[in-house]
Amino acid sequence: MSTLFLRMIWLIALLILGLVAAPASPEIIEPGPDSGIVLRDQPGLLITDCRLHTQKVFVRLNPKEVLKKNVPVTAQLTSWAGTHWSRQVVNHAELDITYMLEQLQKFTVSQTELSGTNRRSKRFIGALLTAASVVGSLFGVGLSSVNAISLAAVKRHVGELEAEIPDIRAQINRQQTQLQTIGQTVKGTVLVVNTHTEVLNKTLRAVNSLLSVVQVDYAHTMLLNMLMSDMLQEISSSIDSLAAGRIPPYLVPLSLVQDLLSTATREATTPLQAHLAYTLGSAVPIYVNPEDREIAFLINLPIIASGSIYRLKDVVNVGFWKEDAHLQIQTPPVVAYHDSNPDLYLAPNLRMCTRTKDIHYLCPSKPFVWDSTNGLCGLTPMVADTKCPTTARHRSQVTVTQAERVGHRWLVNTPTKTAIVNYDQHDTATRISLLDQTMWIEVPPNAILHIDDIALFYLNPEQFETEIEVPAFFSKHTLQLDPNTISQIQYAGTQIIDLTPVDDVLIDIRSQEKSPLQPIVYVWSTPDTLLAAAIVLGYLLTFGLTFIYVKRGKALQYKIDHCVTRLRLRRQPETEQEVEQPEEDKVSHMLEV
Repeated sequence: MSTLFLRMIWLIALLILGLVAAPASPEIIEPGPDSGIVLRDQPGLLITDCRLHTQKVFVRLNPKEVLKKNVPVTAQLTSWAGTHWSRQVVNHAELDITYMLEQLQKFTVSQTELSGTNRRSKRFIGALLTAASVVGSLFGVGLSSVNAISLAAVKRHVGELEAEIPDIRAQINRQQTQLQTIGQTVKGTVLVVNTHTEVLNKTLRAVNSLLSVVQVDYAHTMLLNMLMSDMLQEISSSIDSLAAGRIPPYLVPLSLVQDLLSTATREATTPLQAHLAYTLGSAVPIYVNPEDREIAFLINLPIIASGSIYRLKDVVNVGFWKEDAHLQIQTPPVVAYHDSNPDLYLAPNLRMCTRTKDIHYLCPSKPFVWDSTNGLCGLTPMVADTKCPTTARHRSQVTVTQAERVGHRWLVNTPTKTAIVNYDQHDTATRISLLDQTMWIEVPPNAILHIDDIALFYLNPEQFETEIEVPAFFSKHTLQLDPNTISQIQYAGTQIIDLTPVDDVLIDIRSQEKSPLQPIVYVWSTPDTLLAAAIVLGYLLTFGLTFIYVKRGKALQYKIDHCVTRLRLRRQPETEQEVEQPEEDKVSHMLEV
């Protein structure tokens, strides 16, 4: 009987706990930020007050001069075959360079095309400029409002270059005779004779010791092959860079960029300025002569001050829930800050800037919104009675799930109450309950989590790790929503309202100032349900144990009474004998006396 009763108690307890506990997975889901706003670091830079310096560069690619500069004079050939092979290798290199320049010529803007003579069809010119702007990362900057290379400037530089070609060629010839890498500037054009890389020079110095001892054709042939192969590889990468609109590192060394910036600013150039100019700069080919292996291009160098460099953060905003309303504070897509004051966030107007290298922004002036008090609600220190423009929607109107990747987790806002987790390894599916409508979700490995029509996959922390910041403003402030507003948006639809954040301390003080006679409304929550279930279970256990103990006590009392009765029956004859024995003793005593 007692065992059956205990089983019934355990079944009741399991039923109560099953109704109270939701089948959720704490390893997958965590509550999201109070405001639904997270700041995520962005690798790009915002550069203000940026002006560009344009410089023409003329280069002659001559394999013979490369051979004369790098191959030692002491390396004499011992056979006719070696001499013939050297000429063949140089001729082959010249033909390769000519072919590569012919390909580059397709990306070159000629004077004839710019002046309008032999004009091609309007559609073809548009396609040419479009292709160049797509391939060249900064060609679009040149045709924008950032004081870059305008189309008229390109036309002017091309015209000047054609007039300067005779003087440039004469200077190049003198420069080649003296075997100088960078010569004098002729009418604003820097002249560069193609030499070779420092890496190969180290190899040459190692081979020179061999050539000084062994005078054979084989060593010279191997040296010549390496020299021409590396030269063609460098030239090929340079032409690819020009075709893509980038500054060719082989033809334009970093020292030349530093000299150009120093000339343009008349100040000492810092390494940061030189590297940024090299990275964000562009190059546009304007003259290509495949027969003479000559090329000229414009390099566009941004002049950047260290105080004009700002870092960027993406503002991930999925909103939050307040009763039956979904609220989303209006925030900018990105915020900017300076390293000198990283806590001060600014709202930039990126439409004033030009995007380059897919992640950086070049701005001709300060692009920040002058009064960003209402536009950065909760992201910057706020004064009293500040209004936060907020988009309010009723729960019945929110039908789309928002999911944003933030590091190795997903920030999700959804009206859905459940989700399905599919495990590929076990080919199983599990339905879980969503504890909150704004949450962090970390999908386990080899699994996919489905919320409505959105599938969230596993994010490897080593690949998707990033710095994030959750604004702490809304952890101490609350946006109070009027109940009439909820009824209004339910029937009128989505609206933009102004909400004022209220400090939680003030809310507590106001609640304590309420009259004690005012009825207090309690909201039944999950902890209350657990407490009630524990109390009921305690009463049941107490009643069961009491019932068992009472029953066992009665049985014990019955046994004790039975034993007492039997003892009394046994002791009754002995008592009668003890009563008769004292009378006989008295009679015998009297007779003796």
